[in-house]
Amino acid sequence: MYDCVSVFDDTNIVLAPFNVSSDHWELLAFYPSVRNIVYVNPLGEKPTRIKAILNAWSAITKRHPNEGPQTTWKVTLRPHTRQQDGHSCGVLVMKFADLLLAGKDLMTENTVNNLRRQQALRLLDKMDRDAVDKCCRYCGSQDTGTREWASIICT
Repeated sequence: MYDCVSVFDDTNIVLAPFNVSSDHWELLAFYPSVRNIVYVNPLGEKPTRIKAILNAWSAITKRHPNEGPQTTWKVTLRPHTRQQDGHSCGVLVMKFADLLLAGKDLMTENTVNNLRRQQALRLLDKMDRDAVDKCCRYCGSQDTGTREWASIICT
């Protein structure tokens, strides 16, 4: 049987972004060596959610007998930039993940639009440029070489 909890022992940090009710992103960062979970909700953390996270994780770790008596984990919070609208949680969670990996503070002076631009540039930098250049910017269709792209109008 695969033991996912003991795999954490050789890892400094495990990031777990998760979606709540299909409309909001939050982040858990597991620090196995100190048995700590950092919980970040861009809208702000509520005590009931913190307790639910700890209870769920405790139930998971108790199912792994090789973890022994040191399975007590704690949930901690870190000050962070707060979401100011109803649609920027995803980009903030991505930024918080970057900052946690870098061991930095979770406060950011960047605007959400700047964060979106930075993430888009990072993604584009990793993409296959030739494949992207052959795609229509409006509909995503790929050029098969049979049409002149400059004259295509997508509806």
